[in-house]
Amino acid sequence: MHRNSSHTNKPPQTARTSYTVQIADPLVITSPATFPAACVNKPYSFQVKTSGGLPPLFFGFSSPGWPVNIDTSTGLFSGTPTGIGTFQGMLGVGDSAQTSSGQSQNVTLTVRGPGGPCRPRA
Repeated sequence: MHRNSSHTNKPPQTARTSYTVQIADPLVITSPATFPAACVNKPYSFQVKTSGGLPPLFFGFSSPGWPVNIDTSTGLFSGTPTGIGTFQGMLGVGDSAQTSSGQSQNVTLTVRGPGGPCRPRA
């Protein structure tokens, strides 16, 4: 900004300021909408993957009866599911940009019973 004074006995006044501009690609969830299957009564974890956005990121999740928890600061789903079935929910992620960027995605997790791929290895 430059401003001249109308007074003849004063020199022109100048003010300067600096800004930092951070540019990031749009925030996108890159994990598949269908999470890897879980086994009932076995510890489970799945890390949501993203690209773009301006850290730190924040995660949100909504679903009735979802069998594991999410860490809203890291996007890590973890826990020990106690019920069998297919569960659906809405995953969201946002970033810290002044004009925030974000994405939501419907996700699915299947919890399998103790047979088949969840059978203990001999």
